[in-house]
Amino acid sequence: MMSNIEFLGIKYIEDNQTATLNAAGTEQIQLQPPKGYVYKLIDLYFTAPAMAGSDGNHKVYLYNNSIGFSPFYGFMVGTSSITLYQTSWLTAMGTEHPANSIDQISYLNNNIWASYENPYTFDYRNETDANQTGTRKYNFLVQVFKEVLE
Repeated sequence: MMSNIEFLGIKYIEDNQTATLNAAGTEQIQLQPPKGYVYKLIDLYFTAPAMAGSDGNHKVYLYNNSIGFSPFYGFMVGTSSITLYQTSWLTAMGTEHPANSIDQISYLNNNIWASYENPYTFDYRNETDANQTGTRKYNFLVQVFKEVLE
């Protein structure tokens, strides 16, 4: 039996975090559709506020559990905010990969698929010496597909 997918529509997913993220802590948000469905990311917005007086970086990684870490990430000193909007970094990152916005858009528009068995993970890491007490905003726009057996 072969499996195909049937487009069902667009879904907006919002998962904002207000709990304190301790220094050296990691927060993971997963895009995981129900069994038998697939998501394809078409847009995202993420922001994490600056941590005044902190020393170190806060970082973002995007990856799929089936293939490990993707080549998409960004680092920023903790005293600056991080914003990822419409599939590219809105704030200039201290380090980012891919390094230019065209490659970032291409990567995010072509590589982010999630299934129940292989969710897509968004890691936000507070690698500073200060607690992150601000709201981290995670907003995703996905296409929803149903797996169809033939």
